[in-house]
Amino acid sequence: MADGTMSAKFMKSAFVGWTFTAGVYYPPDFDASKLMPVKALKPKGPQMMNIRMMFPFTMVCDSCKEYNYTGTKFTAKTEQIKGESYLGLKVYRFYGRCRHCWSEFTFKTDPKNSDYTMESGGKRTYEAWKDADAMEAQLKQEKEQEAAQDQMKALEQKAVDVQSEMQRLEDLDAIRTLNKRLGNRDQSIQSALDYLFQQDSQRNTEEEEMSQAELKELKGFKEEKDKKEEAEAAKAEASSSSSATPGSAILSAVQERASAAVAKAKPKFTVKVKRKAEEDREGESAAKKPCIEAATDAASTAAGTDCGGGLLGAYESDSS
Repeated sequence: MADGTMSAKFMKSAFVGWTFTAGVYYPPDFDASKLMPVKALKPKGPQMMNIRMMFPFTMVCDSCKEYNYTGTKFTAKTEQIKGESYLGLKVYRFYGRCRHCWSEFTFKTDPKNSDYTMESGGKRTYEAWKDADAMEAQLKQEKEQEAAQDQMKALEQKAVDVQSEMQRLEDLDAIRTLNKRLGNRDQSIQSALDYLFQQDSQRNTEEEEMSQAELKELKGFKEEKDKKEEAEAAKAEASSSSSATPGSAILSAVQERASAAVAKAKPKFTVKVKRKAEEDREGESAAKKPCIEAATDAASTAAGTDCGGGLLGAYESDSS
């Protein structure tokens, strides 16, 4: 530089030796033919792969007798088993350690039964569904063998299979129809509303097409019917009111009968009792003579007669 200063780029280039090799030093006796490929540097033998997985089944450890339950996470080493496969599917082995005692256990995949098989270090607990699946597979195999030996049973089994297949197709068709209906929900609602509106408009047009005479006749018929209903309602109300108070009619009849009986038993004569006044009030033995006069006529009863002495009083009594 003219001013004696050096830039950072110049210093960096000077530091690596002006070779642009990023600081890599090649000695004078370097021979490229002696370099080994990267594949040769990889370790040989079975390749182990660390994965994080969960227990596919409940296991009892052989060392500590503790349970390692299904779904418990653990780190496992995985390797492919050489020379073992099922219908082209590879079989893998898993190495893991117990969560309690840290002892090692191994299990491998079972492609035939879509399951896992315990190999060492523990025991798998009993699972009812596994036995049920095994029994179902065994029964199916036995039926196939019987059908292969007996043609009649094979025909019956074929008929049953065809019937079940038809039932499955019908169920599938019903599900598709339902899904199609639900998929076109807005269109179905719109079509239903259009149908209702069309019915309403058709009803209105029919009412408008009716003649005036028919409307008048219909109105008169309705009025006559209303009057008839009102008359029947009034009649029913009157009958209900008369039947609702039977005691008043009975009471009036009893009163009339009692008044008639009293009028019939009343006598046609009156009795007047008159007492003679004492002639001598000073005497101890004053004679009193009652006077009883029976009068049949009303005038004679009103006049009255004097018996002996003075009239003390008149008493009228009706004999009942």
